[in-house]
Amino acid sequence: MQLKSAISLALSVVLLSAGPSAFACACQNKDGAPSTSSFAFPYAVGWASSLDTALQSAKAKNKPIAIYFAAPEEFAVIGEAPERLKKFADDHDNAVPSTLFSLPKLVTHLRALGVAEVVKVSSENSALVTKYGAEVRSIVLVAPNGERIDGFSILRGGLDKIAASAKAKLEAWQNANLAASK
Repeated sequence: MQLKSAISLALSVVLLSAGPSAFACACQNKDGAPSTSSFAFPYAVGWASSLDTALQSAKAKNKPIAIYFAAPEEFAVIGEAPERLKKFADDHDNAVPSTLFSLPKLVTHLRALGVAEVVKVSSENSALVTKYGAEVRSIVLVAPNGERIDGFSILRGGLDKIAASAKAKLEAWQNANLAASK
């Protein structure tokens, strides 16, 4: 518990003093000297405004969408602008969601693979969770007609494995879609 508090404190110092650009890590090297590493603050994902809007865009572009099933405690902040993250951290004893850095990277991969839109929904939406066989902190790839292509938890496995799996599933969907249109 002390380690978690120390990490939260270090992160809060960095978050509260940083702007939306790159900033230095408040870490130490093994010898105790300050680290010179830096990283970029996570950017806003650019969510579609609703599932209906995302599906309309998917139909118009004939491309799949991705639905992120956000945990209730992260819904207001995950994938949002840095200012929102800072407020969330202030309101939650400097804690931030575990998916804070991995989700924007995964969304970038999915968009590069041809995903038209990404929409965030609450994992408390039981109708959508059931319809798409989703779970908390998972992404479901959905065809323009609303059918599930595949889904995966962003907490299990590394981003490389998830991106490779998504690529294979999206390529299979695209190939089947091309064959069906001929």
